Amino acid sequence: MANADDVSRGCANIYKLLNQNRNSRLKFIHAILRRFEGAASRSEIPYLCFLANVVSLLPYTTNDEIMYVVFHLNRIVSLRAATLHDALRRHLEEFGRLAVGKITKVDDSARRDVELSTILSLILVLKQYFVRYFELTDARIHAYKPSQPLKTSEILRCNRMNDHLDVSWVDPTAGNDLSGSIRQANIFFALMHENADHQPSLQCVNRSEQVKTVDCEDVGRKTNSEGQLLLLE
Repeated sequence: MANADDVSRGCANIYKLLNQNRNSRLKFIHAILRRFEGAASRSEIPYLCFLANVVSLLPYTTNDEIMYVVFHLNRIVSLRAATLHDALRRHLEEFGRLAVGKITKVDDSARRDVELSTILSLILVLKQYFVRYFELTDARIHAYKPSQPLKTSEILRCNRMNDHLDVSWVDPTAGNDLSGSIRQANIFFALMHENADHQPSLQCVNRSEQVKTVDCEDVGRKTNSEGQLLLLE
């Protein structure tokens, strides 16, 4: 049976065969990224981690391909993050009350939102990977339009070296209990703030928001290195 590395190499080889045709390449990329637009569920998260790795390792040859990936990752986040941002803020307030009462169970609504935040966090990390390793500027990200192909003569800048996308932080079961939910909510909010500069459509993120912390040691496990719950005012 083929392992994940074999499948990734197979996808890369297929992509190489499409290398002379822009439409075919972009359709291939889009077919993979569409999987991130589906229903958010715990069972899908490991598969999406695998797909994120596949996307990060495809043998890109033009800036147009890179920008197309980032454009669609931005689009997915823009469509789903605004309502989730507000919902998680409400959940975090409730999580704080639950922690005080030493209650660790999370209701189904909060669990589903935490699972969606895990998927969107994965998308944001994948986007950061492309921005960092392909030296993309905010201006370039904002200006890109898929209907206007970039010049194929442009040199593809890449600092990727042999570094791989890190998905070791992803916990598909984070929404099962209070501490995991708090930890994942913190990750999501931190990534949203980091990405706000080159995600202009995220009106829900205010870079000047004041951040306060609430001690959550009563949960039983530390939620991060400081054992604190992040709340936005």
